[in-house]
Amino acid sequence: MAVHVHFTPRDATREDGVRRPPVGAAIIAALCIIVVLTVLSARFDGLLAAVLVLAAGGGALGLGVSSVRHSPWLSHAVSSTLLHELHERVRVQGRMPELPAGWRVESVTRAADGDRFSGDFVIGNRTDEHRFEVALVDVSGSGHEAGSRSMLMGGAVSGLLGPVAPQDFLPAANDYLVRQNWSEGFATAIHVCVDLADGSFSVGSAGHPAAVQFHAASNIWTTVEGATGTCLGVLEGQNARDYPRVAGVLEHGDALLLYTDGIVETRDLDLSEGLAQVLDTIRALPTSVGSAGRVCEAARSGQGDDRTAVMLCRD
Repeated sequence: MAVHVHFTPRDATREDGVRRPPVGAAIIAALCIIVVLTVLSARFDGLLAAVLVLAAGGGALGLGVSSVRHSPWLSHAVSSTLLHELHERVRVQGRMPELPAGWRVESVTRAADGDRFSGDFVIGNRTDEHRFEVALVDVSGSGHEAGSRSMLMGGAVSGLLGPVAPQDFLPAANDYLVRQNWSEGFATAIHVCVDLADGSFSVGSAGHPAAVQFHAASNIWTTVEGATGTCLGVLEGQNARDYPRVAGVLEHGDALLLYTDGIVETRDLDLSEGLAQVLDTIRALPTSVGSAGRVCEAARSGQGDDRTAVMLCRD
């Protein structure tokens, strides 16, 4: 008796009989989407660039994941590869622009437990000769899930930073996050706009730890008080009045430190005590090169939380 065996590749046909492209083809197509739309996005600024980047990320991730989720032995590796490619794109977007002589900015992020993905991200933009803006965002959660949300939000923030007036930045970011309707759809954020000509700045916050300023004349750190607002993604219809901004001036030798709660938060210390201990580690050379990295290394949470520090210095 002859036995006829017919083998149908699992990558080609689902159980319901609907054919789908092989995993390899889907991966290649997904990566092509990333490359092509990323190249195109480089030719545009602002919101259009963000739309192209998000289209690349969403389309590629959706195509890749839908094709590999039925292949257990490939699912994890391929998903990680796609997320890594998208993360690299956001990392490139997050590189700080070159500032004029007399100014320096450092940004350092350390993911929890040495992971490649972080819920923290930083976007900086020098919108004209004298104006520099930077936003530090801490998306809820950790690991791959928070990392994927931070990548999507990073594209939106990149498109808002600059084209949108400083006082409207946090309300616009809040509107975006509310529309996503994520199950853990909230984030904290702090936004700074600096006039590089005279050192004047304004700070707005959405449920984020307050910035601290180093005053070279008195050799002390002070908290930038008064920039208060609700976390992003919690309430609809927020406007500039809901995110009051605080003004200040960076004199020569001064610095402004932004950080996420992973830097200062522990179960046995409140935020002010945690911040004081971290600042002690850089008190001798508060504005020296590498100070942002030293702040991350001194984080009170150790390796168990995402940690980001941004140090803006005026020589």
